[in-house]
Amino acid sequence: MGAYLEVIILYIILFFWRSAVPGAPQDPSFSIISEITKILIFLIPSIILIWYFKHKHWNIKKWIRKPDKNDLFSGLIAYPCLLITGISMGIIAAITGNTQVPLQTPDSLQGWLILSLFCLFSAWFEEGFFRFYILSKKEELNLNNPAVLLLSTALFSFCHLYNYPFGFINAVISGFVLGILFLRFKTIYGITIAHGLYNLTAYILIALN
Repeated sequence: MGAYLEVIILYIILFFWRSAVPGAPQDPSFSIISEITKILIFLIPSIILIWYFKHKHWNIKKWIRKPDKNDLFSGLIAYPCLLITGISMGIIAAITGNTQVPLQTPDSLQGWLILSLFCLFSAWFEEGFFRFYILSKKEELNLNNPAVLLLSTALFSFCHLYNYPFGFINAVISGFVLGILFLRFKTIYGITIAHGLYNLTAYILIALN
């Protein structure tokens, strides 16, 4: 029961407080100051907190693992899957007239650099919690792979309800794929980079339209 309570408390702290951060989903406008603030005040401390709860110690040297071929394989699989799913949901949303939360893109090189960092840190934050932390706790939670994958995907999807319905469906499919890849390759770097690149690609595609 303690493991479930830890997951629930951490989830509430990280993702319910996130909705109150300036520039959160309900405020899609782009601001360099806002993005830097989110990175420094929210994302980096949250990532550190997740890593602490994952390892239960402050020996940062033991947190770091060198990337290997599994990261390359998982990333190369994850990125096109995320891209295909996201583009498909976007096309369906446009055809059916379902308006999603608009994304505002930067109008300067500095803005794009900050946005790139934000996309990477945001992906690291989400992959750290939903895949690295939750899926690694399956023994403590007394869950098998399908059950812990369902839990991770459900919590990940719930955080994307603001973009209902197709953003939510996108999150369900993407969360399921990323979870399977983590369970298969047992590494987070590849899927994190793929997730960050997908987020950045979404902004680039919007800017090109």
